[in-house]
Order: sequence, then structure tokens, then C-alpha cells
Amino acid sequence: MEAEWCMNIFSVDGGKNDRMIVTMEAGDHTVSFDVTMEQLGRIHQKVFLAKLENSKRIFDNQLRRLAGKYKDRMLPDHGLPSLPKKPMRNSGIAQESFLRKVEDYLNYVFQEFTVLFTEELLFEYLGISEEVQEVIKNKAEEVSQKYLENLFSHPEYELIDFPEDPKQNLKNIGWLLKAETELRKGKPVYEDKTEVFEHYLDEWINGQWIIPSDMKDKYVMLFIPGLYTGVYNRIVGYLDANMKPFIKSGITAFKIDELNTFSSIHTNCIVIEKKIREILAIPEHSHKKILLLGHSKGAVDALSMLSLKGNEWLSEVIGGCICMQCPFAGSPFAKKIGFLRSLKGTRAMNDLNYVERRSFLELHPFNATELGIPIVSLVSEMSAPAGVFMGNIKRLQAQTRYSCDGMVVPVDGIIPDSQVVFLKDVDHNGFTFKRMRFGNSNERYLPGALTVAAFRLMISKELLEYP
Repeated sequence: MEAEWCMNIFSVDGGKNDRMIVTMEAGDHTVSFDVTMEQLGRIHQKVFLAKLENSKRIFDNQLRRLAGKYKDRMLPDHGLPSLPKKPMRNSGIAQESFLRKVEDYLNYVFQEFTVLFTEELLFEYLGISEEVQEVIKNKAEEVSQKYLENLFSHPEYELIDFPEDPKQNLKNIGWLLKAETELRKGKPVYEDKTEVFEHYLDEWINGQWIIPSDMKDKYVMLFIPGLYTGVYNRIVGYLDANMKPFIKSGITAFKIDELNTFSSIHTNCIVIEKKIREILAIPEHSHKKILLLGHSKGAVDALSMLSLKGNEWLSEVIGGCICMQCPFAGSPFAKKIGFLRSLKGTRAMNDLNYVERRSFLELHPFNATELGIPIVSLVSEMSAPAGVFMGNIKRLQAQTRYSCDGMVVPVDGIIPDSQVVFLKDVDHNGFTFKRMRFGNSNERYLPGALTVAAFRLMISKELLEYP
């Protein structure tokens, strides 16, 4: 889904007196300039928005003729992303998260609205040298030209229809899987391992398989919760039952209690990365691989961390990732909230709507094959509305005829190039709640057993089991 020639062009670091250092990589050229949020605000209002409203021009008439029917793709009709807000707290994590959001903002605008980086008014507001201006302009023209060539040479891109309105559930659901299927020209996007998983599950339940004793010397488990962690921890024992079999077998298991799951994806990426460093700093764990298990938004946070630029080192220390009911492509219930952005949880919910997820994946594509990290995707649906998510399930079935787990539609929980397990009649709480499992009637699908079967599937090649 990414375009290699216009991804992560800008990087942002902290400077002095509220100034940020922006570095642009353009082939053999690397240039830097500083900018403040006040300047970005002026550019956002005076340059970007004004040009979006008043002009659809490209670079010149010749390029416009060349573009033909693709010219509107050069300057999309949808609006710009929101300008990041400066954190109220001066903590290191808050500041680093803010700088990453600014970096994403600049890269997204450059990727989607490249032509705007040729505007003289932009350079006037930035006050940067003519040499830096020339590099930025040349890169913008190069990106736009290559984008056109890419469209002409890959007409299947035109088949990928993604509405910008996250409320258009019927069209949005499954957008990533459809796009990957088109781009791969019939090659498989994932492996269906449901049958093997069910076999592993039965063997665990019947006492025919135990976790090998040497696993405790090879792995540390890190469990990453989703939204409402604090509430769920106290009431339902969130993820406790998932951890129990591993702790009993001697494997060290951590749950990230420091994680504020109401925070943005960028903030949580920093927290998870910090926790990994802390674990590896413990002498008895320094040689071990870390296995991640994320539920819901926790899985999104984990995969996002692995895809961020500068985190390539993690592929050497992460042994795999189990993603339970992960809204990787988005959720139809995560609406785009344009107001009360400072309200606790609004940012986290916005991060999971379809538009935000597409934008993030375009900037930070996740490629499990390139990383060499085995991924297991567990997805589920309720065929009949039941439990605490009955309203969501019933409404989505009526609107779209899709079934879901109450928060995530199975096709949106599939991570490309992962091993996928499809389960029936398990809602969004059923994988991780120790208590209050309303509506989850299948007693085979208990959190601990599901996690052990997923663990075995993930390390099956190491165990010389080739399902």
C-alpha cells in the first residue's frame, strides 16, 4: 500500500525555545530547517487550506494534460489532517509523542498534497534559505511525477475504492484486505490456520500437550491491553487468565500496567518500547526473545511500534506477536470525533477509525515478512447478537449484513502475511475476560486455552511442527 518514493521524507526532533528541527531526506540531499507550531499553524490556515479551497492546479499545463483523468488524484478532495496540539505536560514521553505526530502530519501532507510544497507563501512563512527551498521543490516535483507514472503502470490502483467518510461502513469494511488482494494479483494475503488452531486447542484442553519446559529460557511474554484497561483490571481480571498458563509453566510474563490506553498510538508505542528495553536490561532476560500479545487497541499499538522508523532493532528481539481482535484496518464503531479532542479517550478512539488507520498505514506500512516476525491474528464474530455488545452487533448486521465481535469486523482484524484464526460466537470480551463473560457460551474458548493454542501456533516451526 505504500509508495516508497514519498514515505517518511521528513523527520522531526526537538530544538530550543519551542522550535523543532525538521530534516528532509531527498535522495543524495539532506536539508534541515527549524519551525515552530505557530508557523505551522499559519501555514496550515494561510497556505494549505487556502489552496485546497481555491485551487486544484498542478505544476503546469503540460503536466495537467499528462495527468489526464488522474489529475484529481494529485490533490485529493478530502481535507487536511488536524494539526497536532502541543502537550500540556512536559514529560519526555508526551514530548516525544508530540514530535512523532508532527512528523506524521508533515509526511502525510507531503504524500497526499504534494503540490502544495511548491508554494512560495509556504517558504515565506518558514523563512528558509533558497538552497533548502530548491531541494523541497525538486523533491515535490519528483514525487508527483513518479506518482503519475505509478498510476499509469499499475492501473489496478484505480480499483481500490476507499471513501474518506468513516461512517460509510459498507464500503470501508475490509478495505485493506481488498486492496492487498488487488495488489498481490491473486497471491494469498494470509494463511488460514483455524483447523490447526482448533486441534492445538483440543490437545491443550485434554492434557495431551504442555508448554515445553525450555520455553522459559527462551522467551518472555509481554501482554498489551486495549481500551479501558484500568476499569477492566479491577472488575474482570483483564488478561489475567491469558497470562496464567505461562506463569505456571515458568515463563516470565509482564502486563504493561504503565500503559494509558486512552493515549494516542504514538504515545503508547513509546511506552511499549520503553518497557521492552527495561525487560532486556534485566540480566536473566537479556538473551531472551520477547513475545507480544496485544488485545484490541493494544495489538494496534504493538504493531505500530514495530512499523515506526528507527525501531528496526526490535525485529532482532521480538519473537512474535499474537493479535487478538485487533482493529488493524479500523473499526466501524470508532467514529471520527471532530470536537472535544482534549477529552480523555477521544484521541485513542479517533486513531481507530478507518480514515486514520489508512493514513497511519500509508506512512508506516507494516510488513511482517520483511521484519521476519511471526504474527498470529485471532478474529471472531457473533452470529447472533448477545452479551454486552448486542446493540453493536445487531446494528451492524442490519446496516451491512456483516457480523462482528461487537467492536471489530473479522476482515478488519486480519494482518497481511499473518496466520489467521477465525472463531465463532466469541465477542470482544471473550478472549481476555476472566469474569463477566456474558454471551460467550462456548466453554472451549477460555482465555488461557486460546492463548496457549495461539502461542503454539506462533512457535510451531521452532517446535518442528509444520501445520
